[in-house]
Amino acid sequence: IGSAPSRSRFPATMQQKAGPSAAGAPRKLTIKPLRTAPKLPANFEQATWAKLLDAVRAVHGKRAVNHSLEELYRGVEDMCVQHMAARTYDKLQAECEAHVEASIEALQTPDTSAFLSLVHGCWSAHCEEMLTLRSIFLYLDRTYVMQSAARRSLWEMGLHSFRAQLSARPELLAKFQYKNVHMVPRVEKVTVSVATRLRPSGLDNPIAAAFMLELITGQQAKFTRIRKANARYKTREGLLEGAKVALRGDSMYHFMDRLVTQVLPRITDFEGLDRKSFDHDGGYTLGIRDWSTFL
Repeated sequence: IGSAPSRSRFPATMQQKAGPSAAGAPRKLTIKPLRTAPKLPANFEQATWAKLLDAVRAVHGKRAVNHSLEELYRGVEDMCVQHMAARTYDKLQAECEAHVEASIEALQTPDTSAFLSLVHGCWSAHCEEMLTLRSIFLYLDRTYVMQSAARRSLWEMGLHSFRAQLSARPELLAKFQYKNVHMVPRVEKVTVSVATRLRPSGLDNPIAAAFMLELITGQQAKFTRIRKANARYKTREGLLEGAKVALRGDSMYHFMDRLVTQVLPRITDFEGLDRKSFDHDGGYTLGIRDWSTFL
């Protein structure tokens, strides 16, 4: 009869854990938190905003920015992470409004045509400046502004400041004989439409025309149908006639900016826009006949 196996004083689990350590296996690394939590410097907000303010004024003054865009973007991100986004937005808005007010005050000329040319140049420069500032404050625009319903986007904020400062000038009201600020014309909606005839292929097909319209405007197109049959044109009621898109807000202003600066200059013998395309409610209707000017 054999003897009973001897029992060890240590459990089997402890023996298994002790085995690898004895073989020279690496030990587990334990990371302990710091005893004192890291704190922001006392002048973090003032120093970061001073750097951003210098960049904003350099953009407004058409000067070179002393800091890199990556450093400025990181500074905006740090301020947003540290719950300083609201104060940063308010300071940026105040700085932009002060610059727009100074720029519009410099538009002084008795000639109406020259005044409109100066306004157009000021508006073009303002758009370029806002695009540059938006690239710097992109993190603020994509996080804090999108989560706050009462806040305008940086582009809308710059547009509202320019429109408010321009319409509030008494010289503008006297020059164009407006009795109050609400009589100043403004564009509220742009309707882009295309009329076609139902054909099996080509851009004359309403489906293809709607697809091209979506590529141009960046918004989903809506099909239009014939309301009344006409035997002369071989059309019947309910037949697809074309497509249209109604633009408002940022998309409207982006489309109008590209239309005025890129599309209209390409048109040969351009004689201006038709006044009948504008209504008294701030609407503008544009019918597209040639796609090549938009592509």
